[in-house]
Amino acid sequence: MEGQPVKLPRVYSVVLLNKTHRSKIKTGGFDSKEEAKDMLIKISEKYSKEIVKYNPQVSERTRSRR
Repeated sequence: MEGQPVKLPRVYSVVLLNKTHRSKIKTGGFDSKEEAKDMLIKISEKYSKEIVKYNPQVSERTRSRR
């Protein structure tokens, strides 16, 4: 059927972030939220890192363009 939207499967990603959240390293993609959360907890414990939500800082230059 032409013109019909295609439903893509949802993928949950776990990424490592730098302090400003500008640089990211994807560690994996998972089919379920539970799998992603399990991996997130393992990585956090192994490397003693805090779990945070992605929230990049907006620079003054970017802010002035808005």
